[in-house]
Amino acid sequence: MLIMRRRVGEAILIGGDVELRILEIDRGRVKIGITAPADVTVRAREIEIVRNQNRAAARCPGAPAAVLARLLQENGVEKAENRTPAADMRGVGQASA
Repeated sequence: MLIMRRRVGEAILIGGDVELRILEIDRGRVKIGITAPADVTVRAREIEIVRNQNRAAARCPGAPAAVLARLLQENGVEKAENRTPAADMRGVGQASA
């Protein structure tokens, strides 16, 4: 890892195409401007982590349904096939006082 110190207004070049410019430093936060070609993907690392977690979860067949069923059971929600239509209609069409 290369570590560089920069002040507001200074920039870092990556390759010949990407420029990172320090725009603002305030209360421990840094605002960075990024200039890059359209074919270069730029996104926050946190977004990439969530994206990878979502993809991994989507590849896990059956697990999301099993987890949801367990969570519903733990919270006292009964399965839909065990409910009567009248139970599903409770409160529908009733005016609140």
